[in-house]
Amino acid sequence: MSLPKLSAYVLILIFLPISTSFADRPSGSQLLQECNQLLKIENAESSDNINLTDAAKCMEYTRAVADTASLYTHFNPVDSDVDICIPPQVTAFQLARVVKRALENNPEELHTDRFLLVISAYISSFPCK
Repeated sequence: MSLPKLSAYVLILIFLPISTSFADRPSGSQLLQECNQLLKIENAESSDNINLTDAAKCMEYTRAVADTASLYTHFNPVDSDVDICIPPQVTAFQLARVVKRALENNPEELHTDRFLLVISAYISSFPCK
């Protein structure tokens, strides 16, 4: 099996839903709520007002999708449908801002699976040159 095919299979397995229904998967609305909590930390708001669990979910999810997309692009540079090149110095807060902006600018898509929304935001914000 070639390395590009292997990496595609790995990507599929990583994000293969446990449930057979996309309706059971977290949506963009939930991710927007979580990322709002993370960005409160960046803005140095009172910790009494911050849901740290939601903040951590945003940080972990946006970084995991970024890392997965970068690996996929690395192993499939020529025929990749995922053209994402995130600079290594991009912070978790920057990723959260990119995702938040995309979600707020497309409220009609908030019901959509969060993975698709994050990938779309990264493709728009971090295209390979």
